[in-house]
Amino acid sequence: MKNRSLSAVPTVMTLAWRTDKRRLMIGGGLVLLGVLAQPGVALGIRALTNRALAGEPTSTLVVLAFVVAGCLVGQLMLSHFGHLWYFELGEQVETELNLMVAQAIHRNQPLDAIERPEVADGIDLARADVARIRTTVEATILLTTVALQLLFTCILLASVSWWLLLLPLAALAPVTMTSSAEAPLQQAREDSAVHARRIRQTRDGLTLPDQVKETRLGHADRRLIGIHDHAQRDYAHGMRRGYLSYTLRRGLGQLPFAAALVASIAWSAHLAVQGQTTIGDVVMILALTTQVGGQVANAVGQLNTVTTASAGLQRILTLANSRPPSRGTHQPPSVLAQGIELDHLGYTYPGATTPALRDLTLRIPAGTALAVVGENGAGKSTLINTLQSLYQPTGGRILIDQTDLTDISPDAWHARSAALFQDFTHFDFTAQQCIGVGDIDQIDNPAAVTTAAERAGALPLITAIGGLRTVLGNRLQPGRELSGGQWQAVGLARALMHDQPLLLTLDEPGHSLDPEAEIAMVEAYERAARDYAHRAGAIAIYVTHRLSSVRQADIVVVLRDGHIEAVGSHDELLAQGGYYRRSEERRVGK
Repeated sequence: MKNRSLSAVPTVMTLAWRTDKRRLMIGGGLVLLGVLAQPGVALGIRALTNRALAGEPTSTLVVLAFVVAGCLVGQLMLSHFGHLWYFELGEQVETELNLMVAQAIHRNQPLDAIERPEVADGIDLARADVARIRTTVEATILLTTVALQLLFTCILLASVSWWLLLLPLAALAPVTMTSSAEAPLQQAREDSAVHARRIRQTRDGLTLPDQVKETRLGHADRRLIGIHDHAQRDYAHGMRRGYLSYTLRRGLGQLPFAAALVASIAWSAHLAVQGQTTIGDVVMILALTTQVGGQVANAVGQLNTVTTASAGLQRILTLANSRPPSRGTHQPPSVLAQGIELDHLGYTYPGATTPALRDLTLRIPAGTALAVVGENGAGKSTLINTLQSLYQPTGGRILIDQTDLTDISPDAWHARSAALFQDFTHFDFTAQQCIGVGDIDQIDNPAAVTTAAERAGALPLITAIGGLRTVLGNRLQPGRELSGGQWQAVGLARALMHDQPLLLTLDEPGHSLDPEAEIAMVEAYERAARDYAHRAGAIAIYVTHRLSSVRQADIVVVLRDGHIEAVGSHDELLAQGGYYRRSEERRVGK
């Protein structure tokens, strides 16, 4: 990773200024006054010592004592109040950075790229980096004020002897070493990212309510704890080397400053013995040397924070600025006239050697209801992701009314597609939001959400749980928990939020349903599909490995090992024999 110790400062401070410039100015001003009070303490001590030795009146000494006390109080209190002002600003910056990461993932990263381990590691690191970068606002303010503090300290040191300026110059050694010390630590963090991800996964399996039940029933807790401990050891081993190099470099950087500190005190004492300076100057130098130590330590600490944040920001910016693959710009047709054609379609997952889809050729006329069946791993879900333009074909083409899907804007095609995936998300929102997120422009429209629920046959459920304002799930706030089948109905309603899709897909929707519930869902789906087909020529695709729900499909496609084994109607495939007939015979018990 390239060394850019302060590269996060302009980006984060620009973001902070844009977010809340008033809070930034007030917080920074209070901190500045607080840190400048520290040299004031040394000045006050010098004046107080010299006046006391000169026999000045008690009233003068009391005034000077109050000045010193005031500087001490200002040093303690003003920085604290400044922190209160800019702490919330750091949280706002963190929110903006999280949004930047989320937008980068959705806009620049194809779905199959996000699923790659090395990309997933980068995203995990970027998400962890955001929490560290939020402190950059505070660190930058403190680093700036400490620099001013050191400037005033240098002026006071030079007023006694120019040689004393070697003390702050010696402080540059640890500052310089801090930059180089961060590089091996960041490299260790990147190398250990896979272990950190495994630690989080096993912790989820041991702590998250929706995963604990499987862990407990399978008596897998000891096994998961063992995996967790092994990953923790690997992570600690990888990070130990990074921290060892980091600590060694920083320790070596502190040695020149420690030697200069001892020499400064000895030189001040020598000047006093020679009568070239006052006792008050010596006391001030003693105060300043201890302050310089604290100032340098503070500067190194804040620089370390900024350096760490800069390394993390580079990862975030790399993610945000990554160039997406070439995307089409054409708009999909308003109505499907011819349909969808698979022209020798192939797809191979990144890093895989065996294709998931191989040489698929099929014409699907507009208005068709298509069922895709096959064993687990046959390529059914991969085909759906490719048709939805979530994956880019690695071979062949998908034609939409004779236009290559890669020439059509993915965002525009997504707006004309509707899908219920087998692993659809359970949002802990209100029922209206859970359904309305299927068409974000209509999420605040109760009439549109109600229409979608009616299409999906979910309106009786919504009425029974108390209406659209009822919160679903209990993870974020007290709400109404639903069964698997009820969540499935909500998911179908979400998929049917689009008023005029060209492609409607259901991917294994019955995997968590009993036969009756699956039939009810398929019937609701078929009603919606017929309506969409009538109004827009939409194609409806039903993906399953269960054959009980595909009888009404116009075309049934049998996928096997990533290629099309057979195509036909239900009766035609039974007559052909093969996988479809064997599966049907097993289903009916022959």
